[in-house]
Amino acid sequence: MRTTCFLLLLACGLTVAQEPQRAEIGKPAPAPAKMILPATPLVGRAGVSADRAGDVKRHITGYEASCVRFVETVQRAKTDEEKATALKTPPNLRLVSMLLGQIVAVNPKDDAAFDALAFLCRYSGVPSVDAVLSNVPGAKPSDPTRKIEPFALLLEHHANNAKITEVTGRLDAIGPHEKFLNELFAKTANAEVRGLVGYKLASVKPTTAEEEAAHEKLLEQLANDRYMASVKLGTSTRTVRDWADGQLREVRVLAIGKTLPDVGGEDLNGKKKSIRDYRGKVVVVDVWATWCGPCKAMIPHEREMTKRLEGKPFALLSVSCDEEKVALTDFLKKTEMPWDHWWVGRGGEFSKAMNIQFYPTIYVLDAKGVIRFKNIRGEKLEAAVEELLKETK
Repeated sequence: MRTTCFLLLLACGLTVAQEPQRAEIGKPAPAPAKMILPATPLVGRAGVSADRAGDVKRHITGYEASCVRFVETVQRAKTDEEKATALKTPPNLRLVSMLLGQIVAVNPKDDAAFDALAFLCRYSGVPSVDAVLSNVPGAKPSDPTRKIEPFALLLEHHANNAKITEVTGRLDAIGPHEKFLNELFAKTANAEVRGLVGYKLASVKPTTAEEEAAHEKLLEQLANDRYMASVKLGTSTRTVRDWADGQLREVRVLAIGKTLPDVGGEDLNGKKKSIRDYRGKVVVVDVWATWCGPCKAMIPHEREMTKRLEGKPFALLSVSCDEEKVALTDFLKKTEMPWDHWWVGRGGEFSKAMNIQFYPTIYVLDAKGVIRFKNIRGEKLEAAVEELLKETK
């Protein structure tokens, strides 16, 4: 609903048209009337009462309620004329921004100011909001000319507030907010804030050698920070430190061009096996589970590929991460998969060594055990195998 409202507001300019004042004959038109703020007990600044937290809540909930009413009115319009009329009176984002800006200007450091700034950050970059805030000076008592800059004020006064993750959660780590996120990561002393912001920044894939070096350094900071062991990712039990450890392993051990570590599992007969047993062959390692839909969708193509490559130095190895081995053996009784199988269980040493984050996870190894391709399927997988088979000749 809020997204719909926001798009409608953008479409109609996010402002309420002010009715022009008529000029008397022979006299110039008077200046436009200033926006009148609600009459409230004043505390040093127009429109700001002693109940700062209550004011912020009323302004924000009032605006959000007006968004709902606005969208409902537009949706109820039966004709283009009714719709055009409804679109002429959108919620007054300019007014609520001014009111919240006034509250921040009195004291940018308390919880009320934080809530006001968090709201203003959502609309930072909207021309009408930026214009209003540029006319609310005094965001720093020692500098009365300073303007209301939501992100700068959050960074200055609220870097250690755990609620700031509600703001950062909506931001992209690439683009206009990247600098803010990096500065927040460097400044905050709050472990949860540092962990979740660091996770967001480190989730961006590097594209240059310089970015790769910075990415690895960031991952190392997170992996070596003992406090990251207590910062959970979402509702999972995995911590930022666990994630960073795995990502470092991806970079340093499991990257394309690296020799795959000597991982192992047990075959269908319970015999211990090692990836080294496949040296001399091109190997596709398919890490999967019988309950995984995309994994099962690959089976017909894998069946065709193994049949076509029969007699060549090639091996397809399916590694099951099912909780119980019986799930794999029962599945194979009903489904033709005539190639090598391992069972390693879920979340064990194999998964940790291979940093398994999703299923299927696919590695393509050359005859020397070097990782040459990762997570490719279908025609791309076949082409990769053919390329590596030519090398073995």
